Amino acid sequence: MPWREAVDYAVGGRADYLRDVVLMIAVPLLVVRGRSGFFLFFYLCAVWLFCLNPLLARIWMVNILAPTYFRLVYLLQLPLLCTLIGGAGSQLAQKGSVMNGRAQTVLALSTIVFVFVGSYHGLSILPRDARQDIGWKSPREYQLLPANLDFARAAGPYIAHAKLLAPIWTAGCELPLLFPEMKVVAPRLVTHYFANAGNPEEGNLRNQAAAFIAGERLGSPERVKAAELEFRKVIETGRANAVAVPQSESQRVLATLKSIDPGWRRVLEAGGLVLMLPDPAQQRG
Repeated sequence: MPWREAVDYAVGGRADYLRDVVLMIAVPLLVVRGRSGFFLFFYLCAVWLFCLNPLLARIWMVNILAPTYFRLVYLLQLPLLCTLIGGAGSQLAQKGSVMNGRAQTVLALSTIVFVFVGSYHGLSILPRDARQDIGWKSPREYQLLPANLDFARAAGPYIAHAKLLAPIWTAGCELPLLFPEMKVVAPRLVTHYFANAGNPEEGNLRNQAAAFIAGERLGSPERVKAAELEFRKVIETGRANAVAVPQSESQRVLATLKSIDPGWRRVLEAGGLVLMLPDPAQQRG
């Protein structure tokens, strides 16, 4: 995974890069100051030198999962730097402080406010998709898609211990959090997991099977046929003994399952997903 793309996952665009650079320089040197400020500044420089630069990225990616490399940016302690901005208030409130020091503090605060305004994208607590009822959340609620919660409540007795094949970017991400003993056939980033384990063919197999049930646009008829063959292989080899399909794709997928084994049946529908299971004897196997 390219170094720039990996870091962009956590940092963002150019305005966000500028904001973080200003924080890493202005807060330690102009707000905190003194020995503590120099310690923070050189700590951040050391983290960048040893962890976050593109020259040494390959060394880190050999030892950690490449797609999670961007999480190393959390070593920069940006939330801590934001908290330390409050120290500027006490400096400005001190009587008899040197005018030059007050000017530096005002300059640092002005620059920080400017870059924060420039990198503002919107409040994350506002609804992003009102059609799916994604909005305000109380502390007692799951921060999961309501549709997946509805499906989990209805299908829980059937899938709690199953090997479930479900759409990767929806149910495949959230259902495992609700059913820890359930085995997800195609989790998020499944191709990367198996590639790092030295078995990229298995990751591609499971990813294509998940694409088939989700009804993704696979392009040419040859690719569609290839995805169907991978799906058949996942079912025939017992990698999956339960399938959750979007309602719009249920008839197509059920027809394919019945061509493999007539015992497959439609069990329930909830949250926009349809659960399909084989006959009870096969599922226990």
